[in-house]
Amino acid sequence: MKKLSLYPKINKTKKNHKPNFTFFDDLESILSKKIYPFSSARAALVFALKSLGFTRQDEILIPPFLSDCVISALSKTAFPTLVESSKTKAIYVFHQFGFPQEIEAIQKKAIKEDWVIINCCVHSLFTKIRNDWIISWGDFSIFSLPKMYPCGLGGGLITKNKK
Repeated sequence: MKKLSLYPKINKTKKNHKPNFTFFDDLESILSKKIYPFSSARAALVFALKSLGFTRQDEILIPPFLSDCVISALSKTAFPTLVESSKTKAIYVFHQFGFPQEIEAIQKKAIKEDWVIINCCVHSLFTKIRNDWIISWGDFSIFSLPKMYPCGLGGGLITKNKK
């Protein structure tokens, strides 16, 4: 297995060189998923919700213990709520410290209600459930590098949606 590097390797001998982000390339090969890098998981979250057309009129069902910084990010594009209603369009699923939530029950409810599943893997990038990466579940997944590595910035988005 390759050694992961958090820093881009830049070939300075070529003109008009593009950085080679080997960390994300290696991560993509490990997870077998296309990763879209962002400055943070919160930035990836806002981008994904805006791309899907969420507005402040749309509600996102959240867990009661979610941090203020995530609630603030969600509030930029939608309305976080603890109680589902007819305006609920998504559910935010947070896997605390790598322990997966009850994804079968959540997925069943989300399909029934036609909700988008936001899979928050900030603490669970390398968690597996039944031999599959938990990050593969849901409509889109976000992760945060500073939660796992000693770095200041970095997050990513994995999505099944072509938008």
